[in-house]
Amino acid sequence: MKSYKSFIVLCLDIFVIFVGFTMALFLKDEFVFYPEDFLSLLKKFPFIIFTYLILFYFLGMYKSVWKYVSFE
Repeated sequence: MKSYKSFIVLCLDIFVIFVGFTMALFLKDEFVFYPEDFLSLLKKFPFIIFTYLILFYFLGMYKSVWKYVSFE
């Protein structure tokens, strides 16, 4: 059961990181959509996610998260 919850938290982290970077891109461009900038973000996104998840793991963020999160 814990691996199922860990997978949910991992997916939520990926979603929040994607939304954060997308909103930062729109804010930078004053909420004007430029497809080439968005495509550039999508090309860089796997590296961004990999970096964030490695940092989260080595900094111990996933060890202490269960003190504060519950899905019951």
